[in-house]
Amino acid sequence: MLALVDCNNFFVSCEKVFNPKLEGQPVVVLSNNDGVIVARSKEAKALGIPMGAPRFQCDDLLKKYQVVVLSSNFSLYSDMSQRVMQTIQSLGYDFEVYSVDEAFLSFEGDKKEQARFLSQAQEVREVILQWTGIPVSIGIAQTKTLCKAANYFAKQGDGKHVVLIAEEVRKEYLERLGLQEVWGIGSKSCERLKKKGIFTAWDLSACSDQFLRKELSVVGLRIAMELRGIPCLHVEEVRAPRKSISTARSFVQPLFLLDEIQAELARYTGRVCEDLRSEKSLASCISVWYEAKDAVVSANKAYDMRSSILQEPTASTSELISQAKALFTILYKGGLKYKKVGVLLSDLVPEEGFQQDLFSAPALSQERKKEAKKAKVMQVIDQLNAEFGAQTIRFAAEAVKSRCKRELCAWDELPIVSV
Repeated sequence: MLALVDCNNFFVSCEKVFNPKLEGQPVVVLSNNDGVIVARSKEAKALGIPMGAPRFQCDDLLKKYQVVVLSSNFSLYSDMSQRVMQTIQSLGYDFEVYSVDEAFLSFEGDKKEQARFLSQAQEVREVILQWTGIPVSIGIAQTKTLCKAANYFAKQGDGKHVVLIAEEVRKEYLERLGLQEVWGIGSKSCERLKKKGIFTAWDLSACSDQFLRKELSVVGLRIAMELRGIPCLHVEEVRAPRKSISTARSFVQPLFLLDEIQAELARYTGRVCEDLRSEKSLASCISVWYEAKDAVVSANKAYDMRSSILQEPTASTSELISQAKALFTILYKGGLKYKKVGVLLSDLVPEEGFQQDLFSAPALSQERKKEAKKAKVMQVIDQLNAEFGAQTIRFAAEAVKSRCKRELCAWDELPIVSV
């Protein structure tokens, strides 16, 4: 049997851990440019505030019900996600990190041992809540798609935080699950299937294989087979490495000066480089971009980007900061009100065994020795920051205090009170 652990209203739950006064209040979290609602508390959902709606469309509703509106803090959410996943790992289950707030677990044993599986899931839920403060819902079933369905019912507010879909009740649950709630069925496919009389997950699972291949290709057939209780997707314990890493922040007030903006950009570059090294990857390409206000008035672009292909893949913060600053110098236009900048590292390759330049210096040359020395310096800096707190050691080019709308926060940066 498999189980899907899904954090409830994850971004809002992270905020409540650090600000318990938010408990019981309607809360929404905005995207990193404060333009779109990306998370809602259950109280905000009850008010009819839609997910993914532009903030300006909901301003009257937010003011009427005194909804707490928060800017996003993705550094904090990433840190809390890691704590949740580490907690799951410590419990000894085979598991796959599916997203920032979801993980699949593998429960060993006879599928008829329902009481034991429910007890195990409840234990997982209680430990995560106790160790991290994050509430989760858990769906248990024979396949990943059925786990998604079970988790959907676990979140419906009836007090059941753990739901198990066994074979004898599978039809009952799938008849109550709308087609639009089936994992992997997009809105266009949903509309097309409804025109053919298919409205529920049970209807989909009952379709013939030939019909499914024709309407939804082999992907749709796999979804239907999973709904029938036939596993097609297995728990992947090794997560596929990311292809790119990026970060971007909006400023509290627009910035004008090149030096100030480059200092912010250097700070962001330092953060993505830490993520890059934590995944044991190297970047082959770096891109920087900006968003500006009143660009039309000044006859300049409101958005622009520049990229650079690196001579060799690297994870060196010093080298990538230099590249980022050089790219932004090309982009910079005096007189613009810069409201946001960002950096993207792409074409990532593993640090071991990457394809080297045919015309680069031999392995034992002075250049190779310099690269090895840079890697050791980065390793020492990461170790010191991990032990003594973020930015204990930083590059001089980085801004000391961020001007972004929300100061970054991580669990290990919290002050410790001695009694």
